[in-house]
Amino acid sequence: MKNQQKTNDLLEQIINVHTTGRRYGKLEEGEEMVKNTLTGEVKKTTREKWENLKAKHSNQTKYILLDDNDSSLDQ
Repeated sequence: MKNQQKTNDLLEQIINVHTTGRRYGKLEEGEEMVKNTLTGEVKKTTREKWENLKAKHSNQTKYILLDDNDSSLDQ
């Protein structure tokens, strides 16, 4: 089941690149992409949630904010 989810995620990335030119799809206003540095998982979140996380845990390094041109998306 875990391998199937990985396959589905990769297929979704391919579709997003093909249709939008962006690896993780289109971000809506106020959305950000964050990467879990421990697992490599990338997901969307709101700017508000990101700001709250940084305010509560300013020294955390588990999550990093990404942008569309960030080379760490490919790692």
